[in-house]
Amino acid sequence: MQKHNSRTGDRYNTHTGTNLSDTLLGQGGHDRLAGGSNDDSLDGGSGRDTLLGGEGNDTLLGQGGHDRLAGGSNDDSLDGGSGRDTLLGGEGNDTLLGQGGHDRLAGGSNDDSLDGGSGRDTLLGGEGNDTILSGGGNDSVFGGAGNDSILAGGGRDILRGGQGNDTFVLSGLAGAHTTIADFRVGTDSIMLSSQTKLITYFSPKFFMIVSTESTKFFQQE
Repeated sequence: MQKHNSRTGDRYNTHTGTNLSDTLLGQGGHDRLAGGSNDDSLDGGSGRDTLLGGEGNDTLLGQGGHDRLAGGSNDDSLDGGSGRDTLLGGEGNDTLLGQGGHDRLAGGSNDDSLDGGSGRDTLLGGEGNDTILSGGGNDSVFGGAGNDSILAGGGRDILRGGQGNDTFVLSGLAGAHTTIADFRVGTDSIMLSSQTKLITYFSPKFFMIVSTESTKFFQQE
């Protein structure tokens, strides 16, 4: 295993991995870390960083700053940390976590897991059977191709399943207001938690959800 460490305070740092399993640490400054051909671990530290996993099953951690993380091929784990981050899973079954800030997550191909975290996020499942959690904030979710599971979080979310047989999961009140923008009767489905039950349909576009706390209206455009 190779370990590369930049000096704290360096403004611009570039590290490239080898054909071994590398650990690349950016620390302070604006870093560019590229993993190489094996299973690598990249930690950008503070600053505005670019992390490229490359081949292998990689772990990418953005931490502070507005970061860009790209997993590349194989099954990668991407964690944006705080800041306004962009996470690109690429090929493989990837796990993407936005955490704090207004983030953009794109799973890419295969079966991915996306969690927006807090903030106003945009989540794109891409191809494959994806699991997408909008998290806190007013989020926009696009499932894409495949049979996706989309879980509404807190906030005023807009959910689109895209192609495939998609499942929209509403737990509790699922935020103050949730819009399912492309629900298809006979193809898509809605799942309710044990504390949430469907009361009635008012029209093909409107229905009401009640939980143990209060009642909310949901709209399908």
